[in-house]
Amino acid sequence: MFVGEVLPFEAVHRKTPSPDLKVAAHRPEKLIMRKNLHLIRLFSLLAVSFWVLLFGVTDAAASHYDLVDVELIAPEAQAKLIESGILDTKALLDVVVTSEGREAIAKVSGLQRDEVDDLAQVLEFMQIVGIGPKAARLLIAAGTPSVAALAKSTPNELLERLTTANLALQITGVDPDMAVVVDWIDKAGHASVALQ
Repeated sequence: MFVGEVLPFEAVHRKTPSPDLKVAAHRPEKLIMRKNLHLIRLFSLLAVSFWVLLFGVTDAAASHYDLVDVELIAPEAQAKLIESGILDTKALLDVVVTSEGREAIAKVSGLQRDEVDDLAQVLEFMQIVGIGPKAARLLIAAGTPSVAALAKSTPNELLERLTTANLALQITGVDPDMAVVVDWIDKAGHASVALQ
C-alpha cells in the first residue's frame, strides 16, 4: 500500500483484514489523512513553483549563509561579529555596503580594513542566487571586481577569464559553464545592493 492509494470499500471494512491492510482496516481516517497530506504537499509544491515562475526568486533565496556555516573570515573575527548581532552574510552585507560600515566592521571584528573591503566584494557577489563564496572569489580573481562589472560582462569573454583563473588558482572544483555565466550576468543586472 502506498500513500494516497485508494482502497476498495470491502478492503477497508472487512472483518479480518490482510496484514498489509491493517492500518487502513482499523483506522480508515489515517488513510484519508495520509491521502490529504499527500495532496496538501503536492499543492504547496505547485503553488511555490507557480509563484517562482510568475515573480522570480526573492532576495530570501539568495546565496546567503549563517556565518558559522561558511569560512569567509578567521574564526575569532567571526565570533566577534556574531557577538555583535551579525549572524549571517545578508546582515553582514547590509553593514559593509557603505565605507563607514566597512570601517565599523573592521573595528568590531579586529580585521584589517583591506580584509573587510575584500570581504565586502565577496558578499556583494553572494547576493546573486547561485554565487557562493568560492564562485565570488573566482569572479574577483578573474578580474570582475563588482556586481556592476559582472552585469556589463560578455559571456564568452567572462567564461574564458573564469576558466583561466580557476586553472591557475584552483578556487572551485568545477569550472562554470556558459549557461551558468549567462545566468550570473543576467541576475547581476537586477542586483539590489551595490557597494558604495
